[in-house]
Amino acid sequence: MKTSPHLYRTLAPAGLDSAIVDRALVLDSRQSASGVQPIYTLRHLAHMSGVSYAFLRRVVERESDPYNIYTIRKRDGKSLRSIAAPSEALAAVQRWLLDQTFARMPSTPWSFAYEKDNSSVKCAQEHLGATWLLKMDLKDFFHQTDERDVYHLLRKYRYSELVAFELARIVTRSVRDPQDWLPPKYASTVEWRRGAGFPYGKRVRLGYLPQGASTSGAIANVLASGLDRALHELAISHGTTYTRYADDLTFSGGPYDRASAREFASSVTSAIFAAGYTPNKKKTRLIAPGRRLEVLGVLVNGSKLRVPARFRKRVEAHLYGLESHGVMGHLHSRGFRDIDGMSRHILGLIAHVHAVDSSLAKVYYTRFASAFPNP
Repeated sequence: MKTSPHLYRTLAPAGLDSAIVDRALVLDSRQSASGVQPIYTLRHLAHMSGVSYAFLRRVVERESDPYNIYTIRKRDGKSLRSIAAPSEALAAVQRWLLDQTFARMPSTPWSFAYEKDNSSVKCAQEHLGATWLLKMDLKDFFHQTDERDVYHLLRKYRYSELVAFELARIVTRSVRDPQDWLPPKYASTVEWRRGAGFPYGKRVRLGYLPQGASTSGAIANVLASGLDRALHELAISHGTTYTRYADDLTFSGGPYDRASAREFASSVTSAIFAAGYTPNKKKTRLIAPGRRLEVLGVLVNGSKLRVPARFRKRVEAHLYGLESHGVMGHLHSRGFRDIDGMSRHILGLIAHVHAVDSSLAKVYYTRFASAFPNP
């Protein structure tokens, strides 16, 4: 239950300047009205999140880089994606900020990733019955956003200049040396925010949204709202449907004209640049009628969502391996590190099938349970 202003003043520490109390009440009312959790100071954040103030201060000052960096293969199976996994303490405060601040900032109805109660299958559902697709990808979707963008977003939600700066630093990561996988703006050190009495003046490289932080998806979605609105309006004007799943953009249409579709793709590219993003031209695909129309691993041509044959074969290959060679035999043949990881991987594949075709998934779950009785 929220403390009333009268009790707040009564419970304030003895001797505290009444102007400070009044200022806190003003911040509380403004930020609460915006729908986010009020945060008055960095110490206030430390108290609410249960994370050490000294630790948070080092993170904000860029004296600490509490991330574990590793790479994973992208979906193409060739290129690598850099993942920055936060330490336990940093992950704790980022999760708190996600729940209390960033997840409370609305994105758009056309965004389906990192959204509660949304999924890739729900995204695909929007394109059911289409006759053609235009699929595009945003280059450096997370890395396009730097700490200044996060700062300005937080200021819109009435956080003070200092707190907005500190929160922006906590949810972004700064590299000590230039990295070729980051956009050029991160190569030089900057001092973009300073002023009388501002406690942070060290020149460092801008912080980027790290893939691995729980807050990054929600922040990127909110900041992409302008892009979503522009592309939705463009899609409507051309009789098409638009969705975005993180950096994957999908447009679908009914009646098809090749020349008009190409012209539409050109208009989409211009709109993406106008919104401050960059399309990945190598991943732009125009899929004409008569070909397989697949959105995020789901077939959408026809009146019913379907699981692609190659995905079914992928699941069935795992089930056959378990049935034929046993748990340990399949683990070693496929190169899994441990039984738990293999179990989660296979069950994750079956869960995707379940979201599309529950009857087929029931068969897969039964076979899995017989071959792997104690997952």
